[in-house]
Amino acid sequence: SVSKMFILCLLLVLILWLWGLFAGSEEISKKLIIFGGIGGVLTFLLFFKVFADQIHYYLIRFGRISDADSFTTGRSNLWVEYVNYVFSQTEAFLFGMGYTEIKLPIFAGATHNILLQAIFQIGIVGSILLAIWVTKLIRRVPIKEGMGFENKMYHLMILAGFFLPWLSLDMLYFNEFFYALLAYLVFRKQMNGWVGLGAETEEERGEFK
Repeated sequence: SVSKMFILCLLLVLILWLWGLFAGSEEISKKLIIFGGIGGVLTFLLFFKVFADQIHYYLIRFGRISDADSFTTGRSNLWVEYVNYVFSQTEAFLFGMGYTEIKLPIFAGATHNILLQAIFQIGIVGSILLAIWVTKLIRRVPIKEGMGFENKMYHLMILAGFFLPWLSLDMLYFNEFFYALLAYLVFRKQMNGWVGLGAETEEERGEFK
């Protein structure tokens, strides 16, 4: 696949990871070893042209961008169609069209956006209830205060990797919607064991019994 969203999410995740690593409390020698390893892998990939075809196709796709529609591969116009339809149908706006894979013939394709998909399928009422359920679910695994900057970057990295692609996918159709939430909850639980790691002062670390 040469999805633009995939490569943008991947780059953002890498930037957040490197930022957290560079600003973290790890010893300079360990950082240099990690950066040296990354440089070695990149050199190997470029020298042996492992991803030459994919890079070529990405350059072609990004070279064709001229406006929002071409950047989103036609999805921006599709989103406008869904928004216009939902806001012109009171019942659809409030309660949606139903949790189904059936698509209306007036649309060129699926929503390719989980926010629009939620409103289209379960309406604003169902979307609010879904948002409340997800919020309550996440709050059942609170993160303790006292994370260092490094771990905050890792948290942002996980959020970007798990949920940013949802802006271009119809996740409500698939079990991955729940799998991603479950994986995020496991990550939040794990983060409580990291509190204090990467913090530079006792005040940042916090006090826990």
